[in-house]
Amino acid sequence: MKTFLKISVGIVIVAVIGLFGVYMGRNALIKHSVEKVAPKYLQTSVTLEEVDFQPFQGHVMLKNLRIENPKGFSENDLFSLGLITVDLQPKTLLSNKIIINKILIDTVAARYEIANGTNNIAVIQKNVAGKPKQNAQKASPSSDKTNDKPAKSVIIKDFTLKDATVSASVSGVSMTLPLPTIHMTGIGEDKPSTLKEAFTSIINVFSAETLNAVANATAEALKSGADSLGKILKQLF
Repeated sequence: MKTFLKISVGIVIVAVIGLFGVYMGRNALIKHSVEKVAPKYLQTSVTLEEVDFQPFQGHVMLKNLRIENPKGFSENDLFSLGLITVDLQPKTLLSNKIIINKILIDTVAARYEIANGTNNIAVIQKNVAGKPKQNAQKASPSSDKTNDKPAKSVIIKDFTLKDATVSASVSGVSMTLPLPTIHMTGIGEDKPSTLKEAFTSIINVFSAETLNAVANATAEALKSGADSLGKILKQLF
């Protein structure tokens, strides 16, 4: 009995140490996961400087997230996001519906480029909407069935993106424009949405606001006689 008790206590101690190690290393694990998983959807490199995850409070902070341009464009970053904060309901992480109370993205610098009849934001938008890029391995039909689990749905009650600028570079002409604050509510409330679908809708809104800002700026420039910016307008339309 004493031997059994010692073994049981030993297992509990090892389990506690293991859980403590996972808890202490959670931020590094999230950072690694973002840098590994996000590129599969975006099909470009993603780096993240810092993560702070407080699971019991349901708070996540991401600092300096950088997304590189897709292939076919310059070596500049497509996006750099200074600060991202997420407040969610912790207990929903274990359910089939994750509820996020608020997402705030503060200080965003985007770069808009045109090449080969398309633009870099449209390429990323298409990549996110499509299937994630998998490793060059052929999965058997049986493995597809076993891994075909329904994705968790997500509700984002409040989403805000503020202090954003976009640098447009077309035909050798460059300019930097401020973007309006993007505020969306009730994402996934009316219709169940996966995290990917919610992200796609946000990307779509951001893309539309970017194109509107560039188009409006070039139109105003043309009115004032800045003929060189006409190159941008011709490329856009």
